[in-house]
Amino acid sequence: MFKKFAHIILLACIPFNIVSQLTVTNMVPSEAVAMLMGSDGNAANIQFTGDPIQLGWVYNAPGNFATQNGLILSTSHVQNFIPNSLLGEPISPVNSENDLLSIANSVPPLIGQNFTVQDVKDVAILEFDFVAPSEILILNFTYGSDEYLTYVNTQYNDVFAFLFSGPGISGQYSAPAAFPDGSTNLAIVPSSNPPLPITISSINNQVNAQFYNDNQGNTNNPGLSLTGYTSQITTATQLIPGQTYHLKIAIADGSDNSLKSQVVLNLSFDESTLNAGCTLLNACNYNPTANFDDGSCTFPGCTDSSAFNFDAAAGCADGSCLYPGCT
Repeated sequence: MFKKFAHIILLACIPFNIVSQLTVTNMVPSEAVAMLMGSDGNAANIQFTGDPIQLGWVYNAPGNFATQNGLILSTSHVQNFIPNSLLGEPISPVNSENDLLSIANSVPPLIGQNFTVQDVKDVAILEFDFVAPSEILILNFTYGSDEYLTYVNTQYNDVFAFLFSGPGISGQYSAPAAFPDGSTNLAIVPSSNPPLPITISSINNQVNAQFYNDNQGNTNNPGLSLTGYTSQITTATQLIPGQTYHLKIAIADGSDNSLKSQVVLNLSFDESTLNAGCTLLNACNYNPTANFDDGSCTFPGCTDSSAFNFDAAAGCADGSCLYPGCT
């Protein structure tokens, strides 16, 4: 469709190539949650808000779309993830969600902008309770949108969130009555302080560009249909085994119903899949094998204590030190 108006977050050779085929299927909520939870499936109170076409599963996402297999939540038909697929939009869209609107409008002041998202459209929400099978929940996800890059820093600030609630968790967002302390959003830019929710305006070619993959015209990754998307982002949070938690996965268009956004995700309760370290490319201690940012990054600066501009927090020298002399 056209635009109507212009948490703590690699044998044998064979003589032919096997190329896995991208597949996207629609799923009913109970099936999607069962796939998401896997062998740890103990979900209850499963609810879906939106049109059934907005929920499904992705198999074998191609190229550098790093979350290759997972649940997909979309503001249009999930199969529009596939190039040249035009399977339509929600027939009776949900065009209101207070938490998503609040999250979308929390972004501008955090990035030095002043735009306002008027409302949210094409809302899709999958939520459920689960009993924690271990001490950690790990979420891996890739977010993409056709709003990139034309509508960055505008009212068309598409948004998604992972709203999490449970024992010991308190937050500003709503939660079911069984979780009276509210929920917190786990979908934030790694190492951001204060926490910066992930939208098209908070990860793009100018802001947090190390997490952005451009695909204008589907030229860089012609195997899928999104004009831009993030790298895979991993977030993790601690659990109390045996206790009940609530996870709400939500996505929406900002201000209008045009141009889809999609998120593909999977989860794990296995701490061995988490490789914590510094994930920022410009840090002194960048760890290319880390899949979860643990907040340990240090950055270049003046490390000589005799210099005027000594930086005690600097992790490595950058040649910027200034010393007394004739001026």
